[in-house]
Amino acid sequence: MRTHFLAPAVLVLALSLAAQPAVAGVEEVFDALPDSSERGDIRLLTDNHEAWYARWNLMERAQTTLDCTYFSATTDIIGRAFLGMLARKAAAGVKVRLMVDLRGSLPLFNPIFHQDYLPALASLPGVQVKVYNAYQRGLSLVPAALLSGIASNHSKMLIADGSLVVAGGRNLKVPWFTSPSDDSHAITDADVVCGGAGVAAQATRVFLTEFAGMRNLQIRPLPPAEAAKVLARLETARAALHAHMTRQNVTVVETADDTLAGIEKELEPFRSMRSYERFRLFPVLQERPRMVVLGKGSAANPGQNPITDTLVRFIDAAESEIEIGSAYMVLTDRARAALKAASARGVRIRVLTNSPESTGSLLTQAWFVKEWKDYMRELPTMRLFAIAEKRKLHGKVFVFDHKVSVVGSYNMDPMSEQINGEQVAVIRSRVFSWRLEAWLALVKFSAIEYEIRRHSDGTVSQVVGPSDHCSRTVLWLLKLIGSFSFLRPMV
Repeated sequence: MRTHFLAPAVLVLALSLAAQPAVAGVEEVFDALPDSSERGDIRLLTDNHEAWYARWNLMERAQTTLDCTYFSATTDIIGRAFLGMLARKAAAGVKVRLMVDLRGSLPLFNPIFHQDYLPALASLPGVQVKVYNAYQRGLSLVPAALLSGIASNHSKMLIADGSLVVAGGRNLKVPWFTSPSDDSHAITDADVVCGGAGVAAQATRVFLTEFAGMRNLQIRPLPPAEAAKVLARLETARAALHAHMTRQNVTVVETADDTLAGIEKELEPFRSMRSYERFRLFPVLQERPRMVVLGKGSAANPGQNPITDTLVRFIDAAESEIEIGSAYMVLTDRARAALKAASARGVRIRVLTNSPESTGSLLTQAWFVKEWKDYMRELPTMRLFAIAEKRKLHGKVFVFDHKVSVVGSYNMDPMSEQINGEQVAVIRSRVFSWRLEAWLALVKFSAIEYEIRRHSDGTVSQVVGPSDHCSRTVLWLLKLIGSFSFLRPMV
């Protein structure tokens, strides 16, 4: 008799399951992104020298256009050589559009520093130079106006000839391109170089969205005679760095600003950067995965936020594992809720970030130190690794279920989600995901795994954490900063 009722029961169960909406996996979430059918060449850039070689190679190759945006650039040998290469290409007829951020690149254009590099570059035909969000409102007590006033374009991207893109986390400063063997302050970061007209078109749209912002300042050109003197200094830096990278003798036409001894001293952190001639942008044999470039405007140029929306959808779709490497970890309500739900599903979460020992960013570390135990309490499947040496992690990467990866400028903090303009590349590739996971595993050798003890009353306490390896004075200062709760939305 029991079998008499079994068939109807099975039928009801089958119909019930059929009525449930199918849960999309991370690959299906990727497939739903606009332009997700675009394929291209790709290379992960975690070696600092190779990251610089890739940028240099793109600029050397350029024949028609160069579009670039950088949050932070300065007047060191890297900044001057980069501008010198842009000037050289502009003189050869390449159209150049450059944007730097007001907050991140102040030394490049502020009169206090007596530098005219950007106006000199702008004096060349076919060159546009802008400073992002330069027409800022005065600080206001109105939250929206305050966030708009401090908004930056945090993107780091170079696009050549509408076909090649370098994007990721690196700024245009010396520590991002030196080797740890030469420079104890070398920064750990990650970029990608992508090849393909479709992918480059996506990156160009992201670039133009912020480049066209109404609050951007267009740099006025210097008079020709003044510009020629400044451009000569940029060319000196370009030629010297190129000669050094290609094992040639560095020669300098000495002036009051540049001497051979001075240039050689600037090149000291690059002692082992001598193999540019052997560099190849892409391996001979490699996959051409599908990828998408996404961008979000800042609070000064508000619009949709496809980066946050997409990351949350990937977290919601993850079935087995989420790997995150982020310079900063101060979770917003939205990110916290998504990760909490993933942990409740049993998804393993691994996070690699900085500690107070590895970064001087006191504001972000104040809230990380204040909140990390709460994150671990709420996310029982999470393992948390913090860099425990004086070498900063600056990469911003994600891997979902070993299938989809994200590399870009987007940190796990309120500043990236709600204030700054950002860019990321999303790659649907198990091979690329494996490479990114291997890099994260390597970086973890410089990290300590933080641990908590759970108590019967629901509270937690530290087993291993910041106080085990960080200065008491620094921790006291971080505790003081963390008491000013009104600062948290600006972290």
